[in-house]
Amino acid sequence: MRIAAVLGATALLSLHAGASVAQAYMGGGEMSGPYAGIQYGRFGYDAEGDVGGGDTTDTIEQGYIGAHAGYLAPVYPFVIGGEVSLDIFHVGDVEYRESVGNRGGDSGTIEVDDWANLVRFKAIGGYDAGRAMPYVTAGLSRLTIGDEATGGYFIGIGGAVNVTPQFSLGLEGIYDVFDEPTLCSDDGCLDYGDGASGTTLMLKGSYRF
Repeated sequence: MRIAAVLGATALLSLHAGASVAQAYMGGGEMSGPYAGIQYGRFGYDAEGDVGGGDTTDTIEQGYIGAHAGYLAPVYPFVIGGEVSLDIFHVGDVEYRESVGNRGGDSGTIEVDDWANLVRFKAIGGYDAGRAMPYVTAGLSRLTIGDEATGGYFIGIGGAVNVTPQFSLGLEGIYDVFDEPTLCSDDGCLDYGDGASGTTLMLKGSYRF
């Protein structure tokens, strides 16, 4: 009887130790908690508005760098939380194409030469798979170019993988919609009164505290 008890206890301890080792190997650290990091990405936006009495639809492509911070709470097996991100980029020359009715109009270049920033307030919901976390995100944004600012919203999907228990790498894709972005220079402004929309793809590195 005593031998059976000892064997049973040994088996339970072995199972517990094996489970702990497997969790440490497979888990790679939890995905919940506070975190902060940096990102690099590129966006492409189609903007529509009025230029010199005619309509224009322009494609604006730009690379950027940024930083982010957030918090994810565990709701096993999911995580929910929020994040604030700031992206910074420089806007140089922007080409525009004017069309009046069904006729082709003028085209030209506006020299903006100004710094811009994009702030996003994100709600995040993901699945904690141990070392990996696929997630969805949505929220509100604020785009500022020089002295001109406009609001917007976005939806997106992403995924993160723990490289170490504290550090993760992620890839995120976002579809942005902005209300009325405006690009200005000394020669005038491009008023995209019909709004702008497009996609952003970014690589993120985050440290979890």
